[in-house]
Amino acid sequence: MDSFNSIFGIIFLAYGIYCIYACIMMKKTGKINKTILMSKDLEGQQCKDTAAYIREATPKVLVMGIGAIIYGGTDLINYYLFAVGYLNVIMMALFLAVLVWVGFGLSKLRKKYY
Repeated sequence: MDSFNSIFGIIFLAYGIYCIYACIMMKKTGKINKTILMSKDLEGQQCKDTAAYIREATPKVLVMGIGAIIYGGTDLINYYLFAVGYLNVIMMALFLAVLVWVGFGLSKLRKKYY
């Protein structure tokens, strides 16, 4: 059962790396990463100011990526190296708080730019 539970740590670690990669690519190319920042209801709609949207959304996605990496790393340490006890629960709670903050922030940005 432990090996199944540790897959969540791997998934969060990979997701965090992808978020950071998406931030770098959005800054570099000036194109919105539709996987992270677009919802199905916005398909086909044009962004009013792509550069400003990317400028405001990138820090939120970066914080989410860093939070996912920290939580995924803590989870993997918990299952493979040594028990971290409540630290794993605290990291999960912090990541969930970051997720809620990012969700509300990106929702406001969607309303503003779409």
